[in-house]
Amino acid sequence: MQIISTLFLFITWGVTAIIVAAIVLIVLRSIFNYMDGNPFSWSAVTLRRSTEPVLTPVRAMLRGRHFSAEEMHGPLETIQTRTQGLLDRGK
Repeated sequence: MQIISTLFLFITWGVTAIIVAAIVLIVLRSIFNYMDGNPFSWSAVTLRRSTEPVLTPVRAMLRGRHFSAEEMHGPLETIQTRTQGLLDRGK
């Protein structure tokens, strides 16, 4: 029984770490977009490539609602949508 509870704790912390890392990356992308820096720098390209798989489904969902969101609102909408889904599952 101790092994199962330890494994469950390890998985829970792992998933939490991944979620926090995704949120940090999305916030960094928002900051890069706000700064209007060089979009072809290594950091901007890497950040865009790592956050695009998370942001694409949210953008598709917003387009389906005929909601025109600016580029900067997409990352914040993603954080809100993803964390709300996780909170709803916890209830």
